[in-house]
Amino acid sequence: MDKKDRKVLFEVIRDGRVMMSTEHKSCIYPTGILLAMQSAGYKFRMDGKAWKPAKPEKKLPSAGKKNRKSNT
Repeated sequence: MDKKDRKVLFEVIRDGRVMMSTEHKSCIYPTGILLAMQSAGYKFRMDGKAWKPAKPEKKLPSAGKKNRKSNT
């Protein structure tokens, strides 16, 4: 297989150099790791285009019965 025929799905870049690349979605790091890498200066490309990991939504605390007093 020639390099021309190979399609890179995901790349991790630091200082203009490709540090990691994969064609398999299962090999892409979890979001938490990607966010930490991004804050350390790494950049990412997906299918040759700049890509940023989506930040997870913050969950609001539930209004459960955790600190309620019972009436009994």
